[in-house]
Amino acid sequence: MRLEGQYKLGYYPTPESEVLRAIAHLSAPGTVPFRLLDPCAGEGDALYTIFKQFNLRNRPEVYAVELSPERHQKIKGHSIYVNGHGYISSWSFNAILADFQNVVVGKETISHLWLNPPYDWSDDERAEDTKKKARSEYAFLKWSLPSLQHGGVLSYVVPEKLLGYAYVRNLLADNFAQLQAWRFAPENYEAFKQIVITGTRRPHSISDDSRAWLEQMHKDGVPDYDPATAISRTLPPRSQPS
Repeated sequence: MRLEGQYKLGYYPTPESEVLRAIAHLSAPGTVPFRLLDPCAGEGDALYTIFKQFNLRNRPEVYAVELSPERHQKIKGHSIYVNGHGYISSWSFNAILADFQNVVVGKETISHLWLNPPYDWSDDERAEDTKKKARSEYAFLKWSLPSLQHGGVLSYVVPEKLLGYAYVRNLLADNFAQLQAWRFAPENYEAFKQIVITGTRRPHSISDDSRAWLEQMHKDGVPDYDPATAISRTLPPRSQPS
């Protein structure tokens, strides 16, 4: 079977080992609640992995949006074993069966945005100001960006070739501080050439330095993961809708 036949509706699940590396330097905000959002949740495995890494005293709220009814049902089936005293059942996940474009999320209410979008083209007019076709990865980032708090963290899982599009680089550069990127581990990278881009949301402003860095990253290639240089980030507490 060709690799392309291993996914459906642009679905490329992230290996658990890559999720763990992506969040290895993330910390919860003390013992106060925070919110996680995955707009393209698949079967919920990435959110499940992330949720397990945080102490449940933080009372994380988890929102998983999925278009496929079959995968949505699998999200609802997740449960988490807690300290040997029993299970927190699937009610801990707010599993939403919908196209993310049709989901209303409060502005700047999300602490951590995990985004592994479909790898495809979008012809939706909202995808780009010029009303031309744009990458779906870009469209989903643009749609979900307003939900992320300033100080909130993006984990963006995409094909490395996406950095070849200036409009993608500019959206990242102008809205995120402390950008970093690395390739999947070699055993996972070869299949779909995926990378992780992470950054901390900041107020929008044009950043020539970040744009230049991302363009150079595209030209030189994204490096392998190096835990010694990974930036530590603390998720902000949840905020109320504005």
